[in-house]
Amino acid sequence: MIEDRLSSSENAVNAIKAEISDLKTVTSILESKLSSYRVHISELHNSLLPIRKLHDEVLVQIFTYVLEKPIDVLNMKHGGIWDLQSVCVDWRKLVQNTQSLWRNFGAGYLDTSVQRHISPVSIAERVFLCLTCSGTSALTIFLFPSDIFPIHLMEYIGYYCNRWESFETSEDILAKAVRETRLKFIIQKRGLPQLRQLIFDGPDFSMEPFPVHIFRGATALEEVVLASTAFPDIGALSWSKIRKLVIYWCDNLSADMLIDLLHATPLLEELKFYGHFEPDSMNPKSKHIKLPLLHTIHISGAGSLPMLFLPRLTTLTISYDLQPAHPLFSSVTISRSVIKRLELGSCYPGFILNLIKDFCGVEELVVSHIMRGSFRDSEAIQEVLQDLIRGPDSTMSILPSLQKLELDADILSGPDGHVSLMMDVMRSRSRVAAATAHPNVAPLTSLRFREKDKYDRNLSVLLLEKLGKELGIIVTSGTRKFGDWSNDT
Repeated sequence: MIEDRLSSSENAVNAIKAEISDLKTVTSILESKLSSYRVHISELHNSLLPIRKLHDEVLVQIFTYVLEKPIDVLNMKHGGIWDLQSVCVDWRKLVQNTQSLWRNFGAGYLDTSVQRHISPVSIAERVFLCLTCSGTSALTIFLFPSDIFPIHLMEYIGYYCNRWESFETSEDILAKAVRETRLKFIIQKRGLPQLRQLIFDGPDFSMEPFPVHIFRGATALEEVVLASTAFPDIGALSWSKIRKLVIYWCDNLSADMLIDLLHATPLLEELKFYGHFEPDSMNPKSKHIKLPLLHTIHISGAGSLPMLFLPRLTTLTISYDLQPAHPLFSSVTISRSVIKRLELGSCYPGFILNLIKDFCGVEELVVSHIMRGSFRDSEAIQEVLQDLIRGPDSTMSILPSLQKLELDADILSGPDGHVSLMMDVMRSRSRVAAATAHPNVAPLTSLRFREKDKYDRNLSVLLLEKLGKELGIIVTSGTRKFGDWSNDT
């Protein structure tokens, strides 16, 4: 009797175990289905998010704005185009299939403290990705000296030289690439049909010969920037289509070389020159150089220019103190009444005062980094502001066309602050005053103060902003670059 009950109980236990095993299998299947449905529900929720409703064209515009800075293949920190690809599969495909996002890339200066964390392999992979994803787009490339940038990559980048639109590099890396790779022969073979901009940044000290001649075939060049480097022979580049030329402290640049260069650039529209030398007045080539299209000229330093004929010049920028008797003003033939924009940087107030009286057609005046060395300079600043109010003969004859004015905010600070005078300038130049008391004077529409630190605003500017609202004058402040009127804040 007992054996029968024991056998029956064991059978019951085995049956229950089998049922439990079946239930576990069913539970596992149901849990798997539940997980799948949860993932599916999450995907459906994500598909309803506003970001999912944006068309690819809109996303590309957003990405373009976010990726405004060029891609630096040495920057291994999170951010930029690398993070966009890690958001989701769709974004990665969209980013890699949008050629315009990859056309601007290079290798910048890098802090040596983080160089040991970067692998040459990862740098190469990023360079290959940029060149592959850029498709057939024109390329903007910048390359600066770096101990970790594999020089052999220059040869690989050189295979795409027929798509280069802008190329920026230094003497060091270019000379090393020409010496250790086949870059020179690749460029000569494939050509530079799209190259429009060429920028060379020289090192502080270099014994390397500068192989600028490898760009001789770039016949479409429109902009050349030579910064702290050896000035090349005139025949090393094609100058006939150059529209913008920047020469920054080229020590070996002689007056004769500059004269020959200006003769070789008949289409020049913008010239920026930083340096020290006096042109040779005995050189017959220095007389009457005609640059009929030149509209902007920037002079910095004690150097002057040869005889120039500039009928269309509308923007004149002067940095560092030049005297009105300086050869610049006697050798350059310009119509001062057609100068519409005048920028003065690092000049003494006395020089500013004497200069602006002669430019009656100026509509935009930018004065930055006023140099102060004596009490007389402070008086000169006051005299400049007073002349802006009533003119030297009390008839508002100084800068009657002035509409935009930019000054350093520090002229409003300290014991020499001129807040009340600045208020008088605004009142006398307002629309109401221009329409009644001074009908021949254009109203001041924009007044900007240049701050040294965006986190340390001058409180006097706030007072002028309030007055500007009453007078219809836009008063702003910011820390932007000298003379840049865009993006007022």
